[in-house]
Amino acid sequence: MTNTIMASLWQTCTTFMEAQPLTYRQPILGAVPLDNPRVKRWLEAHSEQVKPDECLPGARSIVAFFVPFSKEMAFANRTASYPTEAWAEDYVRTNKLLAETTTAMIDQLAHMGVRAMTAKPTHNFDEKTLLSFWSHKHMAWACGLGEFGRHHMVITPAGVAGRFASLIVDCVLNDGPGIWDPQKEAFGPPAPKLCREDAGCRACERSCPTGALTTRPFDRHKCYDFLLEVDRTYHHLPLSDVCGFCACAGPCAVIENR
Repeated sequence: MTNTIMASLWQTCTTFMEAQPLTYRQPILGAVPLDNPRVKRWLEAHSEQVKPDECLPGARSIVAFFVPFSKEMAFANRTASYPTEAWAEDYVRTNKLLAETTTAMIDQLAHMGVRAMTAKPTHNFDEKTLLSFWSHKHMAWACGLGEFGRHHMVITPAGVAGRFASLIVDCVLNDGPGIWDPQKEAFGPPAPKLCREDAGCRACERSCPTGALTTRPFDRHKCYDFLLEVDRTYHHLPLSDVCGFCACAGPCAVIENR
C-alpha cells in the first residue's frame, strides 16, 4: 500500500508541474513517521510550530516535496541587481501550483482511505516574530529532503532554488526519513549535507542585499523588510514578498544531477 500511495503522489506532483507554463525540474518527494527522532528534534527546537497530531488527530507521518526551478529561472535572478519581476511572477505562479497540487493530493489520498491535511504555501507565520507555525522547509528537513545551509534554507539533491510543500497523513509510509525513488518505487536514504560553508563558500552571504546573513543569528526582520519592499515594487502582482538572491547565488542553487 505504501508504494501505491507514494507512486500516486509522485504522479500527481509531476502531472501538475508538467501542465505549467514555467519549466521546473524533476520533483523530490520524501516522508518520515512522526515518532522518528528527527521529528522530535525539529519540534523541540521550534516550539512555536504546531504539532502535526494537533492539526490532524491520528496523524502518523509527514510527506514533503520540493519543486525545483529551472536553471534559467535561478540564473536570471542571480545576475540581476534587484529581484526581477519575472522572479516575483514565478513565485506567485509556484504558490498557486503548490496549493493546487496539495489539494489534489489530499483528494487523491481520501479516495485511498488516507486522511491528510496541509497549510497554504506561504505566510504561515506570526507577523511580529516572523516565526512560522507551519514550516514546509522544516518538514522537508524532517523528511530527509536535505540539510540546512548557511542561508537557512534546505539544500536538496536538486539544489535550493525552488519551493517546498508538505502534508500530514494518518498512515505510516516508511520506517525513517528518506527520499522516494520513482524508478525503484522505494525509499532511498536522506540527502547528505551539501552546503560548502565549511570549505569557505559565502556566496549566499555576499549576495544578500540587506546584510541579514552576516549577523548571527540571522536577522529575519531586516530580511523581511526588504521582501516587503519588493512586494511594494511589484504592487500590481499578488503578494510577492520575495527576493531569492541567496537561493540563486551559490553552487547550491541548482545541482545538475536532477
